[in-house]
Amino acid sequence: MNRALWIAGSCLSIIALPAWGLAPLRLVSPLPLDAPHQKTLKRTLERAFGALGLTFALEYAPPKRALSGLLAGHYDGDVSRVADFNQAAPGAVRVAPHLGTAWFFLIGRADDGPVPAWRQARQAAIAYTHGPVRLEQRAAEFAKREAAPTEGSCLRMVAARRVRYCLLFNYLPEAWQMKEAWQGELRWRRFEPVDIYLWMAPGQRDVAAALSRQLSRMQRSGELDRLVGAYRQP
Repeated sequence: MNRALWIAGSCLSIIALPAWGLAPLRLVSPLPLDAPHQKTLKRTLERAFGALGLTFALEYAPPKRALSGLLAGHYDGDVSRVADFNQAAPGAVRVAPHLGTAWFFLIGRADDGPVPAWRQARQAAIAYTHGPVRLEQRAAEFAKREAAPTEGSCLRMVAARRVRYCLLFNYLPEAWQMKEAWQGELRWRRFEPVDIYLWMAPGQRDVAAALSRQLSRMQRSGELDRLVGAYRQP
């Protein structure tokens, strides 16, 4: 009898699932897909979406183009945005818990001594990588700044004394890999952490709610931390 009730309940649960359709959801990343943290993020989302019977197609677009595409309805979600992204994308729905944690770093030459506190460093000339909105916002706090095409070129500008510091916004594993490559020549200082979230378009509220519940289950079981590793701080 209990088995029969369980089967009936299971059937009712399946029938009650929202009719999301079979087409993959269109997601965009404002960061290149070949970056290590983006590969980790994609695997994590595949587990979460798959548990709900959902699929997605992920493509890259530069930050401003990704935002305009989301606002225009070309995308169903954006996979790498900060907690207040809805200020730029009204109506967008944040999926929580967060999927990663990026950090701000200031990097100077080792022979110039320790990198000072943020407030003290703001009068110095910096280089930074153009693109990420939050990075551009923080770079604007410095009196003199120059955009660099890549993180590597930003660090080389410091090494060549073209600027005093390089301002980076990245995940810990990738930052420490760069730090090791410049061992003894550059000195690093880590500042504030910034949690990174999946955001769904306004028309995907039911999907966003279901994904939040699924990611919360994965967090409680420890699966989320196992998948994301050092790319995420609780």
